[in-house]
Amino acid sequence: MRIQIFTLFILVIYTGCQNKEANTSCNCADEFTFAKGYLEENYAGFQDKVHDQNREAYIAHSKRYFALAQKVVTSTHCQLTIAAWAAFFEDGHVQIHFTGAPGGEPELEAKQKILKSTERIDKESFQFPEHEIEGMYFTSDSSYQIAIVKDQNDFRDYVGIIVHAKSDWWEPGMVKAEFRKMGDGKFLAVNYNLYHNPRIRSIAFDEYGTSDGLWFRAGIEEDAQDMISTRQLSPSTLYIKIRSFEDYMAAAIDSVFNNFEDKLATSPNLILDIRGNGGGSDYTYAPISPWMYTDTVKIIGVDMLASEGNIEAWKNMFHDYPDLPEEIKEQINELISKMEASKGSFISQGDDSFITYEEIKPYPKKIVVLIDGEVGSTGEQFVLEAMQSKKVTLMGQPTGGVLDYANVRRKDLNCMPIGLFYATTRSRRIDQGMPVDGEGIRPEVVLTPELNWIEVAKAFLEDEVAQ
Repeated sequence: MRIQIFTLFILVIYTGCQNKEANTSCNCADEFTFAKGYLEENYAGFQDKVHDQNREAYIAHSKRYFALAQKVVTSTHCQLTIAAWAAFFEDGHVQIHFTGAPGGEPELEAKQKILKSTERIDKESFQFPEHEIEGMYFTSDSSYQIAIVKDQNDFRDYVGIIVHAKSDWWEPGMVKAEFRKMGDGKFLAVNYNLYHNPRIRSIAFDEYGTSDGLWFRAGIEEDAQDMISTRQLSPSTLYIKIRSFEDYMAAAIDSVFNNFEDKLATSPNLILDIRGNGGGSDYTYAPISPWMYTDTVKIIGVDMLASEGNIEAWKNMFHDYPDLPEEIKEQINELISKMEASKGSFISQGDDSFITYEEIKPYPKKIVVLIDGEVGSTGEQFVLEAMQSKKVTLMGQPTGGVLDYANVRRKDLNCMPIGLFYATTRSRRIDQGMPVDGEGIRPEVVLTPELNWIEVAKAFLEDEVAQ
């Protein structure tokens, strides 16, 4: 049941949203207080994340952002304030998203004008400081080009300003993105979509651009933009890069592993580069699993927090997904009954499960999986499966640590068009001394940034010394 139901939760459910911005009595301080109280009651990771050693820090952190919320006048900045507060939990499965209709905030387009900043922008001669995120960036389809420059206020440290846009909804000088420093190289990024509505998520910057694959640095190699790509590095080593396991990638991943079946079946070595892969859905990497398999794979189960809010959230599944198969409806009803019988405690959402395949493929014989700090969620679930294979060696840097709390549900705030997304389950890995959150999954071979990771992995597989 765990896997079937989990897949449903990682689908984005923005259906049934209402434009609440017109509510003039709405204020961010009240919305902040509601979100804080709701998470404290219903987030499956709260008791682990807030404890005796950090409780005073949490209280001070909350007071600081409540004070900021009292200054907020737009739903966008309220969304950013609550997201910055929620970053205390260091859990990528706690997210804040805009849920209103397109163009929901009045005159947002006019508010986003920042023409004074364009005086600093000349895309032919603009010079960027070293070791800063400032610079020219573009989307993979070149629909937008922005300049990211320092521009600090209460809500951001950098701003992304339109230099060029193919869309009639955007023109030079408008704010396309905002970035707030959160420490450890992380940023809260506000990206405004076609209709000028915000989406907020935690990201980092690397040599290619943003870790979510939205913005690429000007001047990078063209193939670095691809979310999935393949190269034959040598007669014995095949390279496959996969930057996301999101649902929209499922067909591409399936296609690559089907089209390259002959090469995979004859290649002694394989490099799977999943750096920057922030996750998605478990089923998307199913075509990869048989090539790594050497023995039974164990998937450790999860426990559900049986709170009032989570019971309501599960009941809402029937509204959010009216066409659910009867089998899934029965499973959800059974889960709801168990939760109602054990309110306030954790209940098992399913026993540990095991994956087996009929055969162990002779090729590839050796596999390197390249990982870094931007690998999270389903990316980490993939790594947990990969590391159980005798063929696989993990190389790179520790993963991001965003997996222990999952099965995300949504709660809309009271009056602003903001949805609170949070985890309702807790992995039993934690009590077995195998948590992922915090430190992430450590590689067997640590690689430092100045190295060419692909060349090092190739040399490792081919028993050579990397140059």
